[in-house]
Order: sequence, then C-alpha cells, then structure tokens
Amino acid sequence: MTKMPSTGYEATADSYYDATGAFGEFTNFKLETVADTSDLTLYYHTFQDASDANSDIMSFRVVPGGLDFYKEYELAGVKFKALSLVAPATSYPFGYYEDAAKTFKIVPVVPPVNAWFVANNWAFAYSGVGVFGKTYWNTSKANLTANGYTLNNFNINGNYYSYKAITFVLNNGAIQGGVTYNITPVAGTRDEVSLSLAGGILNLTGGFGVTHWSAGLNQLSAPLSGKTFRITASTTNKPNEILLTDKANAANTFKLVIGTISDPFNK
Repeated sequence: MTKMPSTGYEATADSYYDATGAFGEFTNFKLETVADTSDLTLYYHTFQDASDANSDIMSFRVVPGGLDFYKEYELAGVKFKALSLVAPATSYPFGYYEDAAKTFKIVPVVPPVNAWFVANNWAFAYSGVGVFGKTYWNTSKANLTANGYTLNNFNINGNYYSYKAITFVLNNGAIQGGVTYNITPVAGTRDEVSLSLAGGILNLTGGFGVTHWSAGLNQLSAPLSGKTFRITASTTNKPNEILLTDKANAANTFKLVIGTISDPFNK
C-alpha cells in the first residue's frame, strides 16, 4: 500500500493511475545491455529471465516515473531496487526503464499485429466489408431471412472457449455458436495471417449446428476461407481496429474492431 499525502490526494492518485495504465499497454519486454539482449517474462507485476526458469522472480510496483521493486535484485551484474522511466524517443518509441547507473534497459516490445489478431475477438459489420465480400453478405442476409434467422453478432475469435472460430449470435441470443477456423500467423511476418475453415461445429446454446450454417452463415465465411490477409492499423501497439486486405484480391477487405457489433448487416 502507498500512503497518500494529506493534500493533493487526487493529483497523486491520478499520477499513479496514469503510470500503471501506461505500463499496462505492454505485455512483452526485453533486457538490453551493452553486450546482449534477452527476453523477460512479465507475469502480473513480476519480471523473470525468460531463458532461466530458476532465476529470480522480481516483484515490483509501478510508480510515477518508473518501477519500484520490493527488494534489491541484480541484473547484468548490477544491484538495483528501482528503475527510472525514460521518455520515448526516435530509437525507443515507447521509452524504457533503466537503472541509476544506466547499465541496462528494460524495453517494452510491441507484439506482432498478427499475434495480436489471433489473441483477440474481432467483430464484423457490413459497412466494413469491401466490394468483393458485400456480394456474399447480401446473399447471406437473404438466405438467413428466408430461413427465419436474424444475425445479431458475427465475430472471428482466437480464443472461443479455447477454440479458434468464427462465431454467431442469432435470434436475439436464442441461438449461439460457431465453426472452428484456422487462424494462423504467416511464418516470418508480423502482419500477415492465413484463414481457413476447420469445420467443427461449436454449440453454445439453442442447438447451433449445420442447419444454421447452411441457412446462410456459410456465405459469410466464403470470402475469408482459404485466403491470406495483410493486417494494417493506425497503431502498431495493440490496435482495437484493423483492416484485413486479401493479398490476392485488393477488393476483398474487412474492417474489424475488438468486441461485438450488434445487428452487423445494418451497421
């Protein structure tokens, strides 16, 4: 616990909140010295040498201006109990944390955007579908309507009850489920992902199954499956909105956002 001052309480509390929020933007860190660079494992507010499971687990709290460790530790042959935050610059666009002697740096590492894509739940909407895909969406809507189904949500999800899947909510939540999907970052890239239908049916509620798939949901998968997409975003660090562009067909694009979008045919 941190004792707050008798005056300026709100400003002090805000400074801790801001520092913790900025630190929490990152999930990967590396240790840099003059001689070497290595990975650190972050688990809650602890660091550990990723290559040595028997190394110290270094516990810390985030404070305005840096990190405060709960006891003295040693890295790169240097003992320390606190690290100072160095502001972002051209060579370190997200800043870094360093010891008092400036012997080493703990540097935030931005995960590849294709890994970020796989790790999250992304929502589709008609307004974000390119010219090529809209034809399939129009067919899907007509077929679903003819079969008595209303689509409330359509997502692609890298962790749907431990599955990778495209997922659907129908008829105001009465029917929910998905179809397993291969969502695979392309080896050697940071911004490409291949998508393909795996085909397993996942029923969450309402007996979701092949009947619903063949009633029109299959058309939503058609412009995705068997394709490799390039991912672009306005920021490289944990974007909440992305654009998928089919590498073989520039007209086949999808703008996605993290979360859910209700009534995707009309959004």
